[in-house]
Amino acid sequence: MVTKAINLLFKKHVLIVGKSETERRSFINDLLSKVNMETFRSSLYMENIDDYINFIKRNKMYTSFYEAKSYSSDQILDFHWSWISENSVLVVMEELDGFELKWKLELLKDYLLAIENRQKGQTTIKLVISQQEENGLITKLAEVLPVKEQDKRTKEQVVLQSLAVVDLSE
Repeated sequence: MVTKAINLLFKKHVLIVGKSETERRSFINDLLSKVNMETFRSSLYMENIDDYINFIKRNKMYTSFYEAKSYSSDQILDFHWSWISENSVLVVMEELDGFELKWKLELLKDYLLAIENRQKGQTTIKLVISQQEENGLITKLAEVLPVKEQDKRTKEQVVLQSLAVVDLSE
């Protein structure tokens, strides 16, 4: 199953669900041991945007366009959105069940758009997330993800083209 997830990861982001938290963590550890990419791994149980901003700051996952003594959270997030579209690294965010839904959808939307908007052959950022269950996340993402007017795919198809669900309980 790890090989399947690695193959998916070269094309899409991966959402890992099912089984226990320990088994998901072990699966991610196996996955990371076999993927040769620069990796940024968040601490467990991020609950809100402040936790995510601290993760960004700690790992320097943003590039500022100008020098300043310090940056506000909004500035860091703006710089981070650009950083997402310009980098080819692996970001791992585990156990996002308790993360604020509004911000979880906003973050995941930006990661999905990085894949959706890439040019042919362009490498881009990869994302691995885990949570207990899918809990309608695909449907909720479909509601917030912009779809081009001429696109013949449904919004859920657009999400599933950029995000693969790996259910460990299968």
